[in-house]
This record gives sequence, C-alpha cells and structure tokens, in this order.
Amino acid sequence: MSADMVIVLSGLVVLGALLVNLNLRSRWPSSVKIGAIVITTVFYFIAYAAIQRIQGWPSRQVLPQQFRYIASYVIEPNQQHHIDGAIYLWVLDPDAETSEPRAYALDYDAGLHGQLVKADERKAKGKPQLGERVADKAGSGEGRNMTGMRFFDAPQLKLPQKDKKK
Repeated sequence: MSADMVIVLSGLVVLGALLVNLNLRSRWPSSVKIGAIVITTVFYFIAYAAIQRIQGWPSRQVLPQQFRYIASYVIEPNQQHHIDGAIYLWVLDPDAETSEPRAYALDYDAGLHGQLVKADERKAKGKPQLGERVADKAGSGEGRNMTGMRFFDAPQLKLPQKDKKK
C-alpha cells in the first residue's frame, strides 16, 4: 500500500469520526447535521475515484491531444461469453510534468485495433510511435469512446556533435 493511499484512507477515517462526533455530541440544528452527512457521502465517492487512480487503474479520461505510444492490450468482443471488449493504452503525455506512462481504457473499436497492430509492428522494427487524437467520422475528437486517432513514427533525435580535442 502506497503512502498516498494511507493518507487518503486516514483522512476518510478521521472525517467519519468527526461526523459521528458532530451527530452525537453537538446541539446543532438537524439541517446542519444532515448537510454534513450529505457532504461527507459525496466526499467518500470522490475519494474512491482518487484511490483507484492512486492504485494504477486505467483512466477513463480523454487521452492527451498528442502522446508517445508505449503499449496496448486489446480484449476483443465475444458475444458467446458476453464480453464487450476494451482497448487499454499506455502512453506518455509530452506536456505532463512527469515522464511516467499513464494507462487509458477505451471501448473496443476494430479500426483502432488495426491501427494499434500496425503501430506495434513499426515499434518492433525500432521506430518509436507517436499518436494524436483526430476528429472521427462523427466529427468529434473528444470523449472516452473517441476512436479517431492516428499513429506515426517519432522524429529521430539529432544529438549534438562532439567537440574534437586537439
């Protein structure tokens, strides 16, 4: 269990203890007590979502506009087993403050699956891949179900020349 998770869980326990104390010991009006219960309940749901992000669950948020493609995992739909299918992407956001990859979950799309297979083939040949969101056929480039993406070779980095010693 990570330190961040311990902090979040400790905060939830303290918040719950304060709420119990408020309801048992205070002479505040019932409306204040009910308001505190509602706010605390909402906070628990927000904290639950935060804990999932801390644990490394794939994000259902929109992918960055441009990203470095690291890897993918595809679960194809299967009608017999009632599996809807999904695509999981690991990408680096070039604009992010950290260089840690982020996992994203998307609904399955056969066209995107084909693009990922081609991108993986190019990566296997030693050509790092970049990706970007583009407007799909419906004209939107937003949303977690958005499948309008394109992948292309990352430009080669040119290293500076070494100084020749005399």
